[in-house]
Amino acid sequence: MHFGKLRNAYRWIGFKSEVLGRRESIMNVRKAVCQEIIERMPQFGGTAKPLPENCQLRINDQLTVAVVGGRTSPAYARHNHNQWRFGYRSHRKPDILIVARIDCGSTRVRDYFLLPFIFLPGGSWLTVSGINYRRLDRFRMDSLAPLYDLCARKSLQAMP
Repeated sequence: MHFGKLRNAYRWIGFKSEVLGRRESIMNVRKAVCQEIIERMPQFGGTAKPLPENCQLRINDQLTVAVVGGRTSPAYARHNHNQWRFGYRSHRKPDILIVARIDCGSTRVRDYFLLPFIFLPGGSWLTVSGINYRRLDRFRMDSLAPLYDLCARKSLQAMP
């Protein structure tokens, strides 16, 4: 019997895990953010196409964007509301990493961080708090509007 992914096998036998549930909810948020970008980019004269890698897009055939979810864990939420973490791992390095920050116990995006991938440290997990949080705050956005502005394509009119 072939199950596809491990979580499908767990689901098939009725196994429930809080960790798997959180991963699945983050994946759903990531997919929703990608779908929103794909649908909205034409309104700004651009294009967004999904790449074979999970939750990566090619925008205007020039820019690669990856979407990840950042979440406060229950342990972090008890001590420091501004401490959260996200994971990123990619075979194809994106130009921009979009972190959709989700509050603990929620599936609603609180805000976004648009991070130039080149500035991120090596490794696959980053815990954000204290001084790291203040450094990243300039990349925090309430919506994806700055991404659309960055990627907008406007036709150039002939000069008189």
